Amino acid sequence: MRYYLLNDDRTFREVDDMIHWAEGSGLVAGAERRNVGDDELQGYRVSTKFIGLDTTPLGMNRPPRPFETMIFGPHGYTEVFGRWTSWAEAERMHATLMSYIFVNQVTGQQITRSRMDLAQRMARLSLE
Repeated sequence: MRYYLLNDDRTFREVDDMIHWAEGSGLVAGAERRNVGDDELQGYRVSTKFIGLDTTPLGMNRPPRPFETMIFGPHGYTEVFGRWTSWAEAERMHATLMSYIFVNQVTGQQITRSRMDLAQRMARLSLE
C-alpha cells in the first residue's frame, strides 16, 4: 500500500510510510479540506474524498488512485463506487453519479449496480 498527502493545489505527493501519512493527512481536523463532494439524493448519499491511500498492488503499472467515492443507500447498502487518480477526475465522477441518481429519480427507473457501472464507464470516456 502507498500513502499520499494532499497539497494545497489539490495535487498529492507520496510519503514514505503510514506514520508520516497519519501525522500529515489531517484525517480528523482537515477532513473538510479532503472532501471532493458529499451529497444526498433519493435516499442515497454519495461521498467522494481524498483518502490518501492507494491499494493498487505493488508492481502494477498504473497511476495511484488516492481518491474514493462511496455510496450509502437504503437498507444498509454501502459500496465503494470507484477510486480516482486526480481531484478533477474524482469531481467529475462524483457529479456523474449524482446525475445518474437524479435522472433515475425523474424517470422512475430502478438504480442498479450495472447501470451505475455504465454511468462510470461513460464518464471515464468523457475524460479521455
